[in-house]
Amino acid sequence: MKLRKEEKISLLQVVDKLIEVGRKFKAISNQEIDEIYEDYLDLLEGGSKGLLEYLEIYKERKSASEKIIRMIEQIREIIGNYFEFIDDEDGDSLEASLELLKDLRKKSEEIEIDIFADLPPPSIKLALTFDDSVKINGLILHLLDLGKKLDEEFDKENDPLRKDNLRNEFLNILKNDTDLIEKEEKLYDRECPVDIKMIHILEETLQVIEGYKSFIEGQQDINTVRGLMDQLKRTSSPLQEILAGHDKELKLLGLVNYLMDTGKKLKIIHKTMDGEEAEGAIEEIYKRLEKDLEKIESERNRYTIHNENDNIGIETLGLCKEVTENYMQALESNDVNYVDQSFDTIIKAAELMSSYQKLQQESREIGMAQYLIKTGKELKSIYLSDLEDREKYFDIMYERLLSERLKLEEKKKKYFDSEKDEKVDPQVLFVMKPVNANMSEIFDKAIEIIDNYIKFIDDDRNLDLISQSFKIAIYIDYMLEESDKMIENMQSNIPRAGTVIGEA
Repeated sequence: MKLRKEEKISLLQVVDKLIEVGRKFKAISNQEIDEIYEDYLDLLEGGSKGLLEYLEIYKERKSASEKIIRMIEQIREIIGNYFEFIDDEDGDSLEASLELLKDLRKKSEEIEIDIFADLPPPSIKLALTFDDSVKINGLILHLLDLGKKLDEEFDKENDPLRKDNLRNEFLNILKNDTDLIEKEEKLYDRECPVDIKMIHILEETLQVIEGYKSFIEGQQDINTVRGLMDQLKRTSSPLQEILAGHDKELKLLGLVNYLMDTGKKLKIIHKTMDGEEAEGAIEEIYKRLEKDLEKIESERNRYTIHNENDNIGIETLGLCKEVTENYMQALESNDVNYVDQSFDTIIKAAELMSSYQKLQQESREIGMAQYLIKTGKELKSIYLSDLEDREKYFDIMYERLLSERLKLEEKKKKYFDSEKDEKVDPQVLFVMKPVNANMSEIFDKAIEIIDNYIKFIDDDRNLDLISQSFKIAIYIDYMLEESDKMIENMQSNIPRAGTVIGEA
């Protein structure tokens, strides 16, 4: 027996109002002043009509409860009794209605709130991990670059199809991109609500690729490409919230990958080009490398020697500078050996970059809801695998879950113990009450998910338990965001409110 939160509140308000009206009728029943009753006619008529309309809508739901339907019908019957009381002032009927209303009030309070009924879709911060965001951001930037190149070619000749080799080059790139995206899409679970978000973004990029292909094949004009580029920018915008503060890591990763690609291009130029074509390509790359050297020097200034992560970043930048200088030397002396020698240095830089990323990942906190979803996905992956020692992995997860459950209970106790220990102003206690209610529910729901996972390993092995837990995790994320907003509203008035969420 469940209702949406606002529906339960409305039901309680209707019952409370009818109790108030019934008591008023009882108080004035011997005064013989009909005009007082008339003041309530519109209220009763409106209430009866509103309940009837809601009842028709509610009955159409798959989750409709016969008990709730009966309660609403009883409330409408009581309104009917009130109309009769106005006519004949039957005190016994009024008293019976008030007794029934008390019983309905108690039943209304016991109705569970359907926390999933109006749950918003998962936030982008919940749906995408940092690594997911890096991956998607890189894909979007790549597609934006392709869009710019298509636009530039259109401006040059007003016909991107003028050369078969150029046309085929673009189409081959887009085909490779499509293959990679489709492979990536298969890694995500369509039954997991946060994975669906990722799948949706990947499908958007596939639509962009199809739009680019249509332009190249002459089926669409350049405005299609420009519109798709705007669409990509809109998709990219929320990712920046996740990537914010990690631009050093992203730039370093981009630099290492860029130098690897540049080395490959220099090898291709050396093998396949000559004359003016080679000179033009070499001049363009050399100018770019000169700017790269300046950027590396500038980027170096953002790192500190007093941070372990930054020290690895400094060393990686040093190797990137060495590779850049080698490339420039190769172009100046027309000696491709400098490029060959640089590949070992790039590989070393890539290894350092990997260490740097690992340290950065360890320093990034994962949110409670995101962690719980990640754990559920791990369990599902183990269950669906054909590993011979699958039970061993379940045993490891089982011990981890028991430990996590204990930690959550300790966090909850610590959170509320700190509230008791501190001497807090009554006004602060009043405004903190809804936040504390949220936090209590958040901890309880997180423990409920852990219990579901433990039950899944113990004996159930029902994937519905994991699917249900994903929904609860989204609800936790929603409640955390709601608590954050409450605190933001309080912070300007009450300093204590700023430290409420703590480790949760």
